[in-house]
Amino acid sequence: MSQNLKIVLANVDKQTPNNVGFSDTITVKGDSKIALTSFNASFDINKLGQDILGQSFTMNLNEALYDDPRTVTIPDATYYNEVDLQIEMNKQLNRVFSAYEKDATDPRVFTGYALNFSNGNSFADQTGLGASVTKDKMIIGLQQMPLAGLSITFEEGSPFTINEDGEVTTETDGIDFNYEFNASTLSQGSLATDPYLISGGGVAFQYNMRFNLPNSYPTPLISYVKLSDQNGDSMALYYVATRRQGEAAPLVQFFVEKVVGGISQGRDTIPDSFYYWNTFINDNFGNPSAGPWSQSNAAKNDSYFLWCVRDGKWMIVYYDANTPVSYKEVYTNGLPYKLTDNYTFSASIGAVSQKVAVLKEDTIKGTFRATAPTKGSTTLKTTINFENATRLREIYSFGVVGQMQPENQLPAQYTPNGQTDFYPKQNFELACEIDTIKIKNYVGTKGNTGAGRKNIIAYFTPSSTISQSSFIYSFDPSTPIYLAVDSKTDIDFNSMNIRFINTYSNKTFSADTITCVLTNAP
Repeated sequence: MSQNLKIVLANVDKQTPNNVGFSDTITVKGDSKIALTSFNASFDINKLGQDILGQSFTMNLNEALYDDPRTVTIPDATYYNEVDLQIEMNKQLNRVFSAYEKDATDPRVFTGYALNFSNGNSFADQTGLGASVTKDKMIIGLQQMPLAGLSITFEEGSPFTINEDGEVTTETDGIDFNYEFNASTLSQGSLATDPYLISGGGVAFQYNMRFNLPNSYPTPLISYVKLSDQNGDSMALYYVATRRQGEAAPLVQFFVEKVVGGISQGRDTIPDSFYYWNTFINDNFGNPSAGPWSQSNAAKNDSYFLWCVRDGKWMIVYYDANTPVSYKEVYTNGLPYKLTDNYTFSASIGAVSQKVAVLKEDTIKGTFRATAPTKGSTTLKTTINFENATRLREIYSFGVVGQMQPENQLPAQYTPNGQTDFYPKQNFELACEIDTIKIKNYVGTKGNTGAGRKNIIAYFTPSSTISQSSFIYSFDPSTPIYLAVDSKTDIDFNSMNIRFINTYSNKTFSADTITCVLTNAP
């Protein structure tokens, strides 16, 4: 005689098996058979996470100028709503493109480029494209913020001036120059931590600061340029000159200091390979006479330090107008770049009248939010290949290959084929695993990884429907597959462990409620 084991589970969300009790002793006969004959599950859509695994696509941001497709990888994770995935898409899109690309013929090809993954309403508001944007789709938009100059303004009565060479100077000996560059770009009533630079992979800030080596001032001269975010975390490039009695040059410290959560992360010394500055100055008591120590007109007028983002971190490079290989990396292991943070810059020059550090005003430029985005004709062709992003294609209706339009004009956008559906009904395989009743069931894999005997009663693909705010999954086979119980003797039990595994993600299948029936037949 057959017997049914009805199992009811609630709030299934843990990765361990669920223990169920029957309040009676159940006997499964030796050499009998067992099958899964019914399965039903329901989820509140608002609680249902989407497993986004193995999703990457290639993007050629501007192949007309720089034909170098980049891979954009979306981290494997369970995303619980569309906003979470949208934020991650924005982060990863902007992670792989930088204002500085050292292998490019022109390393500055992506300066000011920002990619925005947003719904059509948001993009229309940002770009002014209005009705031409399809508002019910999640689009990829491309804008560019040109580098814009930033003037230094002094309050009335300030001891500082800008001389005829454009340099910050003073006739007052011994006073330090301190300046927050963002102040003049913010409206009245704004905070120093309000949005300042664009948010995107092409964010950039540059300035000309030169270094000299007088050895006459009695106390250390400390100068730096600092990047800060709204949380108080910072990263500063320091140049410190300390007098050495009887020597031609001072002792110089040239380093980056990062502060995270109010705690200094220590000093990272700039490598001596940067113009052999340490060998020239500290070891040989001389002047490197190159790069930011050069006295040439090119060093004074056309060279600069550039702060930008590469591979998700802030970095610093130096553009040397005197050399054929123009860009020299200064520091590459800066603070992690957070797309949602606001970044500002400040500068401090110790005893500015000594000119150990010299800042030139008309070379200070950045991708400032106060500047209007580029519009109109430009050399631009952007293509995207979603061949390896099948799950993203399901959610956003991406085509396999797409191109941003209009070509050779900004702003540009890639518009998917259809509307966004974060909760698409999908076919996947479940496995019903139990203990107590041993089953002869085997798994084989390439390379034997994860292969072997498994106590799986059934593999099945449930059908799915949506009822109001819930997903309903069900499986009612017309011809159940009965498997032999691996025991010659009867098995008595009053509880068992059971779980349903999504074989795609190898995770427990989560649901608000799961009911199933196991049928044991002689």
